[in-house]
Amino acid sequence: MVKILIISFLFLSTISLGQLTTNKQIADKSELIQAVLEHYPELDSTKIKVKVKWMCKRSMAARPNAFFLFQKDNSYVVVINKRKKFQNMYTNNGFSGILGHEFAHIVDYESKNDKELISLGFNYLFNKSYRKEVENRTDSIAIAHGLGNKLVKGVETQYKHKKYWKRKKGVYYTPSKLRKLIKQKKSKL
Repeated sequence: MVKILIISFLFLSTISLGQLTTNKQIADKSELIQAVLEHYPELDSTKIKVKVKWMCKRSMAARPNAFFLFQKDNSYVVVINKRKKFQNMYTNNGFSGILGHEFAHIVDYESKNDKELISLGFNYLFNKSYRKEVENRTDSIAIAHGLGNKLVKGVETQYKHKKYWKRKKGVYYTPSKLRKLIKQKKSKL
């Protein structure tokens, strides 16, 4: 079973998955988090922390633990934005799709050694075409894990928020492109 800790910066406490209901902010999401993780059996033994904290411009993000170079086994952090604007933005399906996208990043990270992770991080920050490649690959991983329709719902929500989508435009797939990819995947089966 995936080892998950939900860390609430609101209460400054660590909450295990079984205790999620004590934190109102993410209590409603604990079952969704677990349901999304079930799509990623390869992450069963992976250490993942899910944190809720303030972020300026993102609803969620996934990254290796800051000390990954000094650890034998990598661990990862998925951050969910604490701001109500983002908390209330998604339906459950949309939330699951975007969260599935973040877990897909972890699947991608797991396929890389430390040197490749450093290169990925550097190129992601400074090379827009590389960032697009990473995000498109991540969407493809989420689709391959059965989260395509939920991802479409999440991206449709982002697409409706023009100011939010403006930052993502040109890097992330549009809802129509995601639908085409899902259709292509189904036709190959």
